[in-house]
Amino acid sequence: MPAIRQARDRLLAAAVELESRHGVAGTTVAELLKVSGVARRSLYMHFANGRDDVVTEATAVAGQAFLSDLRSAASALCPARALDAIVERVRVRLVETDFDSSCPVLAAGLGGQTVPGARVSAGQTFLAARQQLAGDLEGNGVPAAQAASIAGLILASVEGAQAIGVATRSTDFLDDVRTQLSALLLTSTQTTATNRTPE
Repeated sequence: MPAIRQARDRLLAAAVELESRHGVAGTTVAELLKVSGVARRSLYMHFANGRDDVVTEATAVAGQAFLSDLRSAASALCPARALDAIVERVRVRLVETDFDSSCPVLAAGLGGQTVPGARVSAGQTFLAARQQLAGDLEGNGVPAAQAASIAGLILASVEGAQAIGVATRSTDFLDDVRTQLSALLLTSTQTTATNRTPE
C-alpha cells in the first residue's frame, strides 16, 4: 500500500511542479511520467482519465498549500507583516527557480480551458483565499466591505506581480506591490483604530 500511495503522490507532485513551470498545456502525460518516474500503467491505475484527473487533483493540492501558506502568514500580528510574509514566499520561489516558476494555482486558472476541473479548483482556491484574508483584516478592525475589497486587491496584485516577475525576470513589480499595499494596510488599520468609539 505505501508504494501505491507513493506513486500517486509522486504524480501529483510532478503535476504541481510542471504546472508552475510550464502551465497546464505543458503538463503532458510524457512529462508527468518523466518527472515522477512512474510507469504509464500506474498513472491510469490511479487516475482513470489520465492527465486531466492528475492536473485537476494537483491543482486542488496546490490550492490547499496556497491556503496553508496564507494561514501561516496571517499568524503575524498585523496585516502589513502578513503581507510581507506572503510577498517574501513569492520572492523566494521566483529567485530560487531563476524566474522559471510561478503559482501553479494561477497557471491552472489561466490554462483551464483544456482541463475545466483545474480551472474550477483554481477559482475555488482564490475565492477561499480572499475570504480568509478578509477575515484576517476584519480581525484587525477593518470593516467587512473594505476588508473584502482589500483582500481581493492583495491577491490580484501579488499574483499579477508574480506573473510579470517571470516575464521580466525581476522582482521589481513585487517590490512595488509590497510598498504600496503596505501603505494601504497601514492607513486602513490606523483609520479604523482612530474611528473606533471609546468604551
